[in-house]
Amino acid sequence: MSAKCSQCNNSALYNVEGNLLCLNCFTIYQNNTYRSINYLANEANFALDFIDSIIGIPTNTPRYKPIPLNPIIHNAPIVFNNIKVDNSFVGSINTGNIHRIDIAIDHMKSPEDGELVKGLKDFTEAILTSNETTIELKNQLVEQISFISEEILKIPEKKQKSIVKTIMANVKASIILIDPLLKIWDKIEPILKTIF
Repeated sequence: MSAKCSQCNNSALYNVEGNLLCLNCFTIYQNNTYRSINYLANEANFALDFIDSIIGIPTNTPRYKPIPLNPIIHNAPIVFNNIKVDNSFVGSINTGNIHRIDIAIDHMKSPEDGELVKGLKDFTEAILTSNETTIELKNQLVEQISFISEEILKIPEKKQKSIVKTIMANVKASIILIDPLLKIWDKIEPILKTIF
């Protein structure tokens, strides 16, 4: 039986200071190390430029060149804590907005939020997997749901209720002809109206 990665359950291929790492975890580790080295190189380059500016005569001191980072290529669906993003959409949608929705869902784990949590998760995943929406519409809807999700978590005095109500109306208008999305939205909307 092969050794397991100390960060996940994949087979370990590398040993870094006594920690066994798989290929993906090692790539993340390596990129973080390179980022640190690049940061220090930038600091050194700044110091050298600063010295040149004080002296007033360019010294032509060699500068550090940044180390190119290895790209991280996802070969499987991205799964946040709650929302699954199919690999075919990575790069065409803003995963930052999905991550914000996911974080908001994490903070709504109380029993009374159960229907809303399930609705937001299902609606977001339905947006991403819908064949009836364009990439542009997917991004717009995810951005709007992201905003609504963040507003849900705010204290009542800080909630931007009129903006959320406008966004809710816009979401409904955007999906009025997309039956699978509309069915899920019709379950979430009444709950959101009680909040806003």
